[in-house]
Amino acid sequence: MDSHPQYIFLFILDAVRKDHMSLYGYDRQTTSCIDKLSKNGTVYQRAISPSSYTFASVPSILGGKYPTEMTPFFDQNKKFTTKDFPNLDLLKERGYTTAFFTGNFVTSRSHTNLSDFFDHFWDELSQKETGRFNALYAPSSEILDAGAKYIEKNKQKKLFLCFHLMEAHGPYTKNKKSRFRDDKIFKKDTRKIDKIVNDAFTGIDDAVLQNFSVAPKYQIAFNEFGDDFEQDVNYYVAQYDQGIYEMDKQINIFVKNIINMGIAKRSKIAITSDHGELLGEDNIFFAHGIYCRPSLVHVPLMIISPDQTKSFNDKPFSLKNIIPTLLNEKHDDAEVMALHPKSMAVFNADECAHLHIGDYNHDSKINESLFLINQSPVEGALSNNFTSQLTTFKINNGVFREKTLSTTFGYNQILQKIHSINHALFREEKIKFSKMVDNYQKKISEQEAVIKTRNKELNNIYHSRFFILWQSMVKTLHIHKNISRKKVIELFKNKNTDEIKNLFVYKPPKI
Repeated sequence: MDSHPQYIFLFILDAVRKDHMSLYGYDRQTTSCIDKLSKNGTVYQRAISPSSYTFASVPSILGGKYPTEMTPFFDQNKKFTTKDFPNLDLLKERGYTTAFFTGNFVTSRSHTNLSDFFDHFWDELSQKETGRFNALYAPSSEILDAGAKYIEKNKQKKLFLCFHLMEAHGPYTKNKKSRFRDDKIFKKDTRKIDKIVNDAFTGIDDAVLQNFSVAPKYQIAFNEFGDDFEQDVNYYVAQYDQGIYEMDKQINIFVKNIINMGIAKRSKIAITSDHGELLGEDNIFFAHGIYCRPSLVHVPLMIISPDQTKSFNDKPFSLKNIIPTLLNEKHDDAEVMALHPKSMAVFNADECAHLHIGDYNHDSKINESLFLINQSPVEGALSNNFTSQLTTFKINNGVFREKTLSTTFGYNQILQKIHSINHALFREEKIKFSKMVDNYQKKISEQEAVIKTRNKELNNIYHSRFFILWQSMVKTLHIHKNISRKKVIELFKNKNTDEIKNLFVYKPPKI
């Protein structure tokens, strides 16, 4: 007998904070429909997203790997490969037809090749964002209507459908009126946005944030002339909460649809988020993807089964394990992390250790990396060239709150994980480089044997042909290990192959 549900529905609510859902005790009734569904669900108190922005988190959730284990390695110009999605392979092995319905351009065909790994892919993004005119999206009503039609046509199959919904994502403009305007929470919040900054946060560092509360330009509601803007934080928070409320309503309509189709009792539903949204932490409002603070990666998660009564899971849980959990399959719970090129968070039962390096610039996050990409090893990333912030957050009433500079747990856990990741990356690079050294040496030896039988003119041609190879070798070693070009050329000319290879033995910094 098949122990798996016939239908699995995964809802990823973009940018939804756990503490802004009434499911988790928020005073505004933002998720009244989801709250009712929880009577047949497990509510996860410490679910952690693999990263703090969509391109890194959603593929990890679907694939079952951390971003550092996936082919693009945070680089949005690189494509995913089949080895990146063992979770989708698992679903297909269990007989599921897979489908993805997205309202977000980041997970659409225009931005990634996620469509290559699903049997059906829907990304009919028909509407333009108000603050980012190059960004398209689709409302949840259209996404879930397309999903319902697909189910109706394919309900004889085992189905896995993932829906990526966008209403809580900014910009929080004035095109819709929030039902939460003028309530008690609205009137109590007197915070103001002091400064509008560029969307990439270029030039924004701790010195700026100590003096100003900031928000990215695309999130801001300007007047009709564009020369003034809404400064009241309570306005934007009310709009944000309205987005959560609207997704909740659409999920309720979807659930009614599957009840009417007669398939609800054979379905499992998971509701989560790919990341949160900053609402004043570090004086930043309405942004994400900057680092992996708990406010951005401690996300909601509820799994609903028709034969279940309400329960709670208080253990740290990584969303990369959500698909095996839905299939009742074993998975690795040994480590729960969130990863970003310039930030990392490690979670245990009641504590989070968080490290952030560098500034807050989105565009520089690949160049200033904790990991061995773009010639930026951890020794460099943690040197005096960067501002390092190592902080501990303790759980308090279901929320991770900042405590102090990190404890021994935090320091050891963070550095051990970074070194573990870098060891694996370095091992791959060393193998590639070792083969390159051998190949270069072989070519040179072959050419030297030929040159011995030729005249001086041919010898000059040889040197010019291999000058480019030599320069490439010199540059590679010089960038990776900061060894002088003169020294590298000397080793290369003397055929000290073993010594060259030994330069690439990874030695982690002392803890």
